[in-house]
Amino acid sequence: MLHDLPPEVYLEQLLRLAPHWPVTRALELAPKHWRQTVASLDERHRRIITPPWELDYPLVPGASLRPSAAVA
Repeated sequence: MLHDLPPEVYLEQLLRLAPHWPVTRALELAPKHWRQTVASLDERHRRIITPPWELDYPLVPGASLRPSAAVA
């Protein structure tokens, strides 16, 4: 493990976050700074690094996570 980070988790979160991250702040995405970066993320960025199956609210406004009643 590099800097006590599980490599699979780090890479998954990094690949989710990198497209939304400013290029001028790329160094913050390095393993050495990763824990501090994750701790300082705002709600939008936290939602980006969270896998969809772990979210407790819909990704699309107005969408429901619960299936609608069965249509007869």
